[in-house]
Amino acid sequence: MDREVTYANGLTSTVCAPTKIATTLANDRDAIKAAIKTCNILDFTKVKMVRIKNTLDIAEIEVSESLLDHIAKHPELEQVSDLYDLSFDENGNLF
Repeated sequence: MDREVTYANGLTSTVCAPTKIATTLANDRDAIKAAIKTCNILDFTKVKMVRIKNTLDIAEIEVSESLLDHIAKHPELEQVSDLYDLSFDENGNLF
């Protein structure tokens, strides 16, 4: 089986389930891009993404800009930093 071709077919169609195998990618950057692509969102500025660094401690999470209105309206949530781009190392993995 040619995994690269199989992954490309699944990601292009935005439906990875029919490939019947987990799609594994080289790094975090590629995995995030693939996840966004398979959401079928045409305007990538509207992507709603949450990053939880440690699911055992979710006191602080990172959210995409499109979720800031929700954060502002929710009485138990608070924005604690300004917006920033995700940082990747030279291998494409998140810091």
